[in-house]
Amino acid sequence: MNQPLWLQVTIERSPEPDDWSPWIEVLERWNCQSTLETADPPALVGYISWATSPDRQRELEGELRKRGADSVRFEEIVETDWSVEWKKHFRPQRVGERWVICPSWEVVQPEPEDLVIVLDPGQAFGTGDHPTTRLCLEELERCDLVHRSAWDVGCGSGILSIAARMRGAVPVLGTDVDPTAVEVARANAERNGVEVEFRVGEGVERERRDGGWEVVVSNIISATLTRLAPNVFSVLKPGGVWITSGIYEGNVDDVRTSAVRAGFEALRQETESQWAMLSFRKPSNS
Repeated sequence: MNQPLWLQVTIERSPEPDDWSPWIEVLERWNCQSTLETADPPALVGYISWATSPDRQRELEGELRKRGADSVRFEEIVETDWSVEWKKHFRPQRVGERWVICPSWEVVQPEPEDLVIVLDPGQAFGTGDHPTTRLCLEELERCDLVHRSAWDVGCGSGILSIAARMRGAVPVLGTDVDPTAVEVARANAERNGVEVEFRVGEGVERERRDGGWEVVVSNIISATLTRLAPNVFSVLKPGGVWITSGIYEGNVDDVRTSAVRAGFEALRQETESQWAMLSFRKPSNS
């Protein structure tokens, strides 16, 4: 039996853009499952869960070049290669004061106060290696989550949903538009012995909960955050917190402005390697 093929798309642009989101948006429309950035040379690499015809590849290349890409390369890779590549680069790592992110194929000896998340990302985003994930984990560590409801919008591997539950949040919901990510997240929650509901979700406006949510986490691209701000505001309880990341520093003002315009109060900004985390609160009198 032939192994499933993935289409690896490598996009280069000089000088390196401050924000890859215009190209990420194109890839997402083509059912891109995951993206990563490389430093040498500066590039965006995306993985699409099918191998396609040369004509379709030229169509995708045309869309990417319209956004300013200097070069676009395609390579077909097999499913087993994908798994091997993750294992080459994913090692146990410490995040913040207490988090330890450990691949399922590794063993660590944690300190007494450590919170260990055992993870197999599979084809889903979220290993703790990317600055946006680390920034969210650090903010979840700072928040009082005990007995507070939490919703992870764009859950990927489930790492942030699992982290919220470990910090005492209940109930916890994780949603993603990618069914594969939801399957991966469920397996990771089971692996860590935590109860989290994961399901495929189309967006904040379609996912409601009586009484509202107390914490919403969204580690997604800036353009989506600005669009979602009014909807997130509507599903949060008064006093609820919205933790956002996936934001290039150059887009911080846009995200903050959209959130404040929706009614939020700005709480905190943290940055790492040109990426930012912004947290907001819905006023108690809202």
